[in-house]
Amino acid sequence: MRDEDPGLAPGEEPDPGTQAAFRAGVLRQSKAEIIARATANLDPGEARAAEGLVLDRAGRLTPGGLRAAITRAVLEIAPDKAVKRREEARREARVQRWREDSGNAALMGRELPPAEVLAADQRISWWARQLKKAGLDGDMDVLRARAYLDLLLNKDSRPAVPPARPAQARTAGAARPASPAPSPAATATSRPMAGRRLRIRPARTSRRAPACSRPGLPGGCT
Repeated sequence: MRDEDPGLAPGEEPDPGTQAAFRAGVLRQSKAEIIARATANLDPGEARAAEGLVLDRAGRLTPGGLRAAITRAVLEIAPDKAVKRREEARREARVQRWREDSGNAALMGRELPPAEVLAADQRISWWARQLKKAGLDGDMDVLRARAYLDLLLNKDSRPAVPPARPAQARTAGAARPASPAPSPAATATSRPMAGRRLRIRPARTSRRAPACSRPGLPGGCT
């Protein structure tokens, strides 16, 4: 009786090449499962050909890199089956929600269009950088999670900047009201006297006739 590899779903058996690499310790169980799932709808010969394109470097690749590599290999070996599988899986698109062991929650979209997922991921990263610039605490993973919820819930988690107080505004250089400009008349009366030529008019004298001392006499006053 052949031993079954743990962790593989029913009907998802890795090809002997992948199984041998797993038993030899070249591949972890998670990587063996990636190859098994990617080749599940292929004939045995097609599965061996597809895994043969990635097994030489599968141990060095990251899980995401291995997933991309085996997907390209399946597309190269059996393009019609690869396209059919993608179209069938797209009809099972869904959003899953569950409770984490910690008591928090998880939210995940499955079987979504690759181009839109890439665009959404880039938008999440962009908003996470805006949160970081605004001073929100956390590393990029935490900020991306916050950005993800912000975008879904139409929220803005950037720290609010308190408005400046009136006294602070004056200290910061608020403009004081300008003194009113002097009127032309005021300017003229305030000019200094130095250098101005004064015209002094002579005092007027009285032209009244003196009192007559010889009234009624020849040569006297008339």
